[in-house]
Amino acid sequence: MMAAAGVRGVISIVRGILGVLHFGKGMFSQPDPVGSIIRITVGLEVPGGLTNSGGDLPDVRLFNEAGKFLGITVDPGFIDDGTTQEIKIAHNDESGQQATYTLFSANNNAICIATATITWPDGDGYGWTGDWGRKCGGMWYHSNVYIDGSYYSPDCMWIDGDGHVPQTGFHIHWTDFATTGDNATGVEDEADVIDYLCNSGSAFGLHEESDPHAFSPWRRSSEYKGVKNTDTDPSSSYAPKRNNATSMGPDFANEAEGLFCRMSDKTLWGFCDGVHITDNCFNPEMQEVVVGGKVTRDRKYGKVMSWGGAKDGGNGGRSGHS
Repeated sequence: MMAAAGVRGVISIVRGILGVLHFGKGMFSQPDPVGSIIRITVGLEVPGGLTNSGGDLPDVRLFNEAGKFLGITVDPGFIDDGTTQEIKIAHNDESGQQATYTLFSANNNAICIATATITWPDGDGYGWTGDWGRKCGGMWYHSNVYIDGSYYSPDCMWIDGDGHVPQTGFHIHWTDFATTGDNATGVEDEADVIDYLCNSGSAFGLHEESDPHAFSPWRRSSEYKGVKNTDTDPSSSYAPKRNNATSMGPDFANEAEGLFCRMSDKTLWGFCDGVHITDNCFNPEMQEVVVGGKVTRDRKYGKVMSWGGAKDGGNGGRSGHS
């Protein structure tokens, strides 16, 4: 019997910078000799945070490196929040070819995808995180689920087939997000790598058309060889930028950074300290934004939750809502 994939280095955006995550064997399925198996994990719903993250699993279409269609599974079922489900896709003619491209097409009940992996017929496996949804312009929020064997919780990316979010699906070229070990030689410029992965149209792409069923893969740039590993910096800002219009969820604060994001208008506020900063700031004790000496809400937040706890360099953030 062929074994599931072992530890796999997966390129991601870790706390705002390019890095490598390690997906353990438990994140991959046992291989099927005549098909591929997708595993999808969706975000965990929490009071005051992510809501309605479970829903309908997407339709899945597979293609080989030449763009040839290998197989499809439609309406694979429902996934509860904070859980993982398998989607099995039989290959046409029982082909054992490598499904290097995958197109995910949302169904009508939105989900927020934190991680996805694929296991090929030969047992090789690859992974992807919802952090790329945030980085590349998709709707996102904090997933509240962790990569196996780590203290890292990726963002999740929303997809929906009935118009509640713009993205109706996405496609992945799995090998573009893979590394071997802790390091991969290649492009030194992080911005170039991110630009390629987000904007080439080959490595990753967001879809907004109704029921996406096709895309145009093409050979990747010869200049792109991979990405060197970058150590994650716990001090890197994880709060949304003022112009980040794609985050979707309740207001949240990052205590470690002293920053509060009001999601209604995507504005960022520093914490009041009661001494030097007393106005135009967020008062963490009152849980209110103070502007012109006055609070901007009729009442403080009724629920407050922690996210990305400080353990192992976490972000020490929290979110809240009335």
